[in-house]
Amino acid sequence: MYHADTMEITLGNGSLIYQISVEDDYSRGYMALCVFPKKLSFFVVLTILRAFRLHSKPELFHHDNGGEYDNGVVSRLLQMLGIVDVPTEVENPKGNGKKERAHSQDRKYFYDKCQFWDIESVEKAIPEYIRFRNESKGQWARYGKTASAVLKDAEAKPLTDEELERVIQELHFANVERKVKQNGKVKFEGKRYHVGRKMFGKSVEIKVTLRGVEVWHNGAFIKRWKYWKYVLGIGADYMLKKYLL
Repeated sequence: MYHADTMEITLGNGSLIYQISVEDDYSRGYMALCVFPKKLSFFVVLTILRAFRLHSKPELFHHDNGGEYDNGVVSRLLQMLGIVDVPTEVENPKGNGKKERAHSQDRKYFYDKCQFWDIESVEKAIPEYIRFRNESKGQWARYGKTASAVLKDAEAKPLTDEELERVIQELHFANVERKVKQNGKVKFEGKRYHVGRKMFGKSVEIKVTLRGVEVWHNGAFIKRWKYWKYVLGIGADYMLKKYLL
């Protein structure tokens, strides 16, 4: 089983970033650790997929019940991949103590030690920190063994290219209907997207996927905006290449 959680970090310049980590329950190893400027489902999904891509798909997946997790997107992702969803329950926090201990170690051995001033310097230091956590630091719960030593004989079943492509194409963060206005535009999340004047009066489906904002009509793809204005003005293709491809 894997655990995913988010931790807020204040950098030396006073800005906030959010660490999303995916930890293996048995070995206490980090399968993925990423930092982002906001708490968004888009970033959670990227981190989860990165863990599945680099290491293995778990049978069970436990996660926080914050808004970036508890909005249907993570559940749909896990269902697509045949993984049992284990969200946190208020009355029974199932494994949250492990994540709290991991976060305490992250602050002690990474953030407090390095005193980062910007998100770029954090990103550069993450690979070495993961090596320390997984290959050098002994785990008390595993009688001093490193996470890598515990995992060395485990059968890895990483996410395949075909599975990843299916998720990229089919997982949606939003799926709504809109009517095209006379000017050929549709409004979504406070922004206007130009579909085309020939579509005036027609109902179209707006889907937000890992590749951006897409417009569909009667099951046919019409248009995509790869520059994802829906999330911080981030280029969707750039993020996919950076974390997954």
